[in-house]
Amino acid sequence: MSEGIRLTLLFFSLGGVRFACDADHAEALSAVGAAEEGAFRLDLALGYPSPVSYREPTVLTLKGEGERRVVIDALEQIAEVGLEEIRPLPALLEPLALKRGIWGVLPRAGALVLLLDLDLLMKQRPFGNVSNDA
Repeated sequence: MSEGIRLTLLFFSLGGVRFACDADHAEALSAVGAAEEGAFRLDLALGYPSPVSYREPTVLTLKGEGERRVVIDALEQIAEVGLEEIRPLPALLEPLALKRGIWGVLPRAGALVLLLDLDLLMKQRPFGNVSNDA
């Protein structure tokens, strides 16, 4: 029996919500202040209704053209998951969620983890439209 497709995900929390993104999209991680020049806060990129207080801010530099850095919070772990573990979004929520870069959910440890496509999120909400002012 062959093993299924595995994804390496970077798990983190932000404002009490658990997220994960494809670790292969990350070029670098650095622990710095949430207001680092040129890095944009994920809560603002996702459209949180009020600013989030970052406990353990980490700058995630994305692979690709240009300097693309986003501040995440409370880095938990990097782990592999099977593609079969990931659940699709409900059809009613999918169009709105995709605009925010959310493409699926992962049941994990009795909770749901929202799966983010940071590349898609930044295409939908370019860095120039996201401010560090909170």
